[in-house]
Amino acid sequence: MLAALPFNATAQQFEGQPVTMKIKVNTPKDEHEESPRMPATPILVYQDGHVFTFNPAFNGCIVKLASNDTVVFVTAVDATGIISLPETFIGYYELQLFLGTATYSAIIELPNNSEN
Repeated sequence: MLAALPFNATAQQFEGQPVTMKIKVNTPKDEHEESPRMPATPILVYQDGHVFTFNPAFNGCIVKLASNDTVVFVTAVDATGIISLPETFIGYYELQLFLGTATYSAIIELPNNSEN
């Protein structure tokens, strides 16, 4: 099912800096389960300050922002694919996208917009 979704967008579709989200395994692999033949395709999202643009195909997927393994913010991707994080968050965080049983994550840096 996951392979049928269009995970990535091209640079012409969105503005901002590309961020690559890689898959994290949520459940331990069963001893009898075969290893996957290919790694999961990473997801490409675009960051412009505190605004992230996901492919709209991820509408309804949960996005969490974590710091030191503590979730500090939760939202969902809407039909536009855009999420805005509060500007009070500054520094490095882990951005997590939950897609079915998979979690995709990336370390991001959120800027201090008040310095501009």
